[in-house]
Amino acid sequence: LGMPYITLCGQAAIEARTPFMVARIMATGQTELFATGAYHDRFVREGGRLLLAERVAVCDSTVTDTLLALPL
Repeated sequence: LGMPYITLCGQAAIEARTPFMVARIMATGQTELFATGAYHDRFVREGGRLLLAERVAVCDSTVTDTLLALPL
């Protein structure tokens, strides 16, 4: 994960974008770049706390490996 960039800071909600990179280590020990992109997050203030209300993973590539077992 990279450093979050706050795109909106309001009284009721905050929006941020955080870049990510996922590396995959194969059985042979080789490391491959699996995915890159950014999380587009929306946080809401509730009861004095900041809660994650929505997270959308936006990948840099339109091609996704079919072996993806865990969500990004």
